[in-house]
Amino acid sequence: KKIDVTGKSPELIFAEVMSEYSLGVEKGMIKNIYFSEEVKDVEGVMVSETISSPRLLGLLDFRVPEILTRALDEDFMVGFFGEEKGVTPFLVLKVSPHDSGLAGILLWEKKLPYFFDKAFGITVSATSSPQIVFRDVVIEGRDVRTGEMGGVKGISYTFADANTLIIAGSRSALEELLAKYSGRSR
Repeated sequence: KKIDVTGKSPELIFAEVMSEYSLGVEKGMIKNIYFSEEVKDVEGVMVSETISSPRLLGLLDFRVPEILTRALDEDFMVGFFGEEKGVTPFLVLKVSPHDSGLAGILLWEKKLPYFFDKAFGITVSATSSPQIVFRDVVIEGRDVRTGEMGGVKGISYTFADANTLIIAGSRSALEELLAKYSGRSR
């Protein structure tokens, strides 16, 4: 699904993302949301261009740690994964170098529930700064950080490779996305 962000407020962009979320996704399927913006080319003609991850986060006015912002590559993916019990949002970011991406996500992890609340319209927390505790686990030989709030496992993230960070709204969705990324079906 394409969302044109030209001249739109963050609230309107969020509303369009939430609308796509409410439409759902079939179990095991992925819905990709990509964002475009009308810009003038070198000849002054308006053209539609896909925006970069730093541009999206800037448009949406998210406070992302500077070390992560500097490490972000342009490519990213926002999407929804269909699970047995509903739809789970996710975000894939490309970072370089890996060390900066890792340091940045570790600094940002406590704010991830707020990001999911705001960007996807799902209530992961009752406040903008919930008491989330991230724990290290190993899934299919990968180091994964899984957030828990009140014993409920939620947002999880890992590096699928040295430069690809996957953040998902549930541990089960992260496991499925990793399998798809690796070319293995579950």
